[in-house]
Amino acid sequence: MAWRRTIAAYQNHIPRFASEFGMGSFPEMSSLKKFSSAKDWSVNSPVMKAHQFSLKGNSLITKYISENYLPAKNFSSYVYLSQLTQAEALKTAIESQRRSKPFCMGSLYWQMNDSWPAASWSTIDHYGKWKAAQYFVRKAFAPVILSITKEKNICKIFA
Repeated sequence: MAWRRTIAAYQNHIPRFASEFGMGSFPEMSSLKKFSSAKDWSVNSPVMKAHQFSLKGNSLITKYISENYLPAKNFSSYVYLSQLTQAEALKTAIESQRRSKPFCMGSLYWQMNDSWPAASWSTIDHYGKWKAAQYFVRKAFAPVILSITKEKNICKIFA
């Protein structure tokens, strides 16, 4: 998948202890509807820009989506794709760090939840709804996982 090129740094640059790594995404549409209306449902609308914690956040989310998926048909699809991209990025990072044990002995991603409704790095939105990444993170941090990599023509399986 193309996202592996963009997120390859998570596989190639493993720290001794990983902290404050992550990727942004939008909360799900039901959460967005609590502070916006249909006229605001555009990544460049003033409301969506105001509910973005990072100056580059929306442009980076758009960049990563375009590298990994076909263009979104509408804003709802865009929101969904932003969550899938975030989920794959965090899964890639956490699994890479786990495969590097004992060199890397810990992972703390940024961030678990939000204090304000926004597009952010959180995996649980302000209203307590899990983004796709929270499900991926829970699985990536399970006591036992299978992690598969492909390097050139060699598949490696880690447990």
